[in-house]
Parts: sequence; structure tokens; C-alpha cells
Amino acid sequence: LGGGRRVEIHNNKFAGCDNGVEYDDRGLTWQTQYCEKNGIFNQQLNAVNYQKPPWSTHYPYLPDIYNQQPCVPVYDHITMNQYCCGKVENCKMVTDSTSTCTGWNS
Repeated sequence: LGGGRRVEIHNNKFAGCDNGVEYDDRGLTWQTQYCEKNGIFNQQLNAVNYQKPPWSTHYPYLPDIYNQQPCVPVYDHITMNQYCCGKVENCKMVTDSTSTCTGWNS
């Protein structure tokens, strides 16, 4: 996930891969200009008139996005997943819990 909002990654098993879920806060670090009030994201939203139907009715949280931490990956849920680093054979799966995700309100 490159930031993102309202993403659900639930009840998966990740094995034999480098990263089961890669989750970052690019809107707070190297991509801040993208989501600033007059940045590219704002221009793209305005181009589709995001505060009016059909966008405002299909995504009711969208008209208020600039009052809800627009650069923070909020409201994401990465839950009940299991991870195994290294080879698939004889691996011990571990569960996910991290204070970083909690700090981002996800």
C-alpha cells in the first residue's frame, strides 16, 4: 500500500516472500506535495467535481477529505494476517501488530 485509505487486508497468509504487506506513509514523507491543498491530488479531485454526485454519494467521506488528515494513510485495516519470512517449508507463521499502523489511525 502506498498510503491509501479504507483498504482492507484481512485473513491472509504470506509465505516465501520478502514482504507480505508493504505499507508506507508517502504522503507524510517523500510525496507531500502530491496531497497538499493545491497539489496534484487536489487538482485531480477538482477535475471530477468530487464534492457533488456521483462522487459525493458513492464516496460520502470524500467531500470532507481535507479535514481528515489528507496525507495520512487512515482507516486502513490490516488484520488477522499471518506472515512467514524465508522459505515456505517448516516456517512458523506470525501475526501482525504494529504501533506504526495504530499511530496512523489504521
